[in-house]
Amino acid sequence: MSSTVKTSDKAREIVTPMLIDLLEERKVVARFPFDGPAGVCLRNMDLDELTPRRFLGDTVVDFCLELIKDHFRIKKPKLAAEIHVFNSGLSSWLYDRQDMTERCSRLPRPQINVNLFKKKFLICPIRIDKHWSLFIVVRPSSMLAPDSPGMLAPQVIVLDGNVCPDAKPTVKKINDFLHQEAISLKLCPKQDLTYTVATTPMQEGMEDGGIYILQCILSFFKDAHRPPEIIDMSRVDLGKADRLLQRREDWRRLIEKRVIPDYNRFLVSKQGEVD
Repeated sequence: MSSTVKTSDKAREIVTPMLIDLLEERKVVARFPFDGPAGVCLRNMDLDELTPRRFLGDTVVDFCLELIKDHFRIKKPKLAAEIHVFNSGLSSWLYDRQDMTERCSRLPRPQINVNLFKKKFLICPIRIDKHWSLFIVVRPSSMLAPDSPGMLAPQVIVLDGNVCPDAKPTVKKINDFLHQEAISLKLCPKQDLTYTVATTPMQEGMEDGGIYILQCILSFFKDAHRPPEIIDMSRVDLGKADRLLQRREDWRRLIEKRVIPDYNRFLVSKQGEVD
């Protein structure tokens, strides 16, 4: 009996710290937006991905995307209204193994109550395995118009800070998705997307892809007031000495010093309303 108790005590000594560590890394430290159904929850384990040499997963990228969208909704509301930013769930949806037509009927749409053809730009962050790329659809409404001389065609700008894989399969998936979207809105698609791979600065390591596309999106928002044909993505701001490491630190500092304290104050205020 005493031997069993001793074994149980030793197991508890080992397991308890492991459980505490597990609970701590899965603890939600922030949510943004703070309220409403679209909030993205950030855990300690997600925040740790902003340390050097770590690949960024979907959650931390989605969280930063929400911060970017909120910033430009406040600073440039007219421009923000012209741009639709997908979250990382679009990748999983596009690369589901089912046929696109079947997928559209079987899975929820990746956006809510948005007519994508009324937008000027669609920003699509795409992650395949651990590789992040950015696909920006320009003039999606042109897909609904017949091709004619002088008519600007719908186009995709592809941005990749590493060796860019063949973008054609992803562009085709986005094209098929938008065709199905048009049909679901009782519209008639008449043109397909073409694409161009933009000239951009190169990232230093494979693990920097998530940070890289966030910087591309920030630079695009700053440049999107220009006509689409002269938007220059070669001026993507990668930070101090063109090092993405600095941008990792910037994002982490922003979240730790501003977002998390603001979120905690929000929780306290909500609790006060209940009391």
